[in-house]
Amino acid sequence: MKKILFLFATLIISFANLNAQNSEQFKRFTFGVRAGFSSSNNVKFDEFGDKPFDNRKSFNIGAIADFNTQSNFALRSGLIYNQKGFETDDIIYPYFYYNYLEIPVLAVFKFPINDLVKPEIQVGPYLACGVGGEIKAMDDPINPFDYQYYKSFKNDGSLQEKRFDLGLNIGVGVNIWKCYIGCAYELGLHKFDIHGYNQCFMINVGYNFK
Repeated sequence: MKKILFLFATLIISFANLNAQNSEQFKRFTFGVRAGFSSSNNVKFDEFGDKPFDNRKSFNIGAIADFNTQSNFALRSGLIYNQKGFETDDIIYPYFYYNYLEIPVLAVFKFPINDLVKPEIQVGPYLACGVGGEIKAMDDPINPFDYQYYKSFKNDGSLQEKRFDLGLNIGVGVNIWKCYIGCAYELGLHKFDIHGYNQCFMINVGYNFK
């Protein structure tokens, strides 16, 4: 976790320095930071019936960069640390937590109301790499308190976990001066384990360097 925070701090400083080199009239590149709440789950139902899994409530944090091709359109990418996964009512496997580094590639359509208020819509794919997480499992069903904690993406293969994920991101937001608030939904298109596909709803706030 310390290495990830150090990486984001380095990115933010680099983005701020690059942004200072942009022209005042039109900035081809703009940069920002984002952080917020994540609620993730699995789009498949569990194998024991028709009851869905429970959401994992966690957080996301990252840095983004916009390549402005014209005044009201941009291509956006960045690096986002996002905690996903789900919880269950199964006493054998109470939860599955998966943490990712994500790189989105988004088309951003902006609808400026004035110089200070600019709503936007974003849509596009994302690529994610699993970097950690935890799976809680009961090794001995006779002893209900004998739980073990396994690192995600490093188990014995029984869950068929795949470290890489690919999906679709769609969201809306509004930029007010240098501040940002918005929400987005991510749907995985690549089955990441035996249960199914990632899905995640996010509410974010942020700051844009201008």
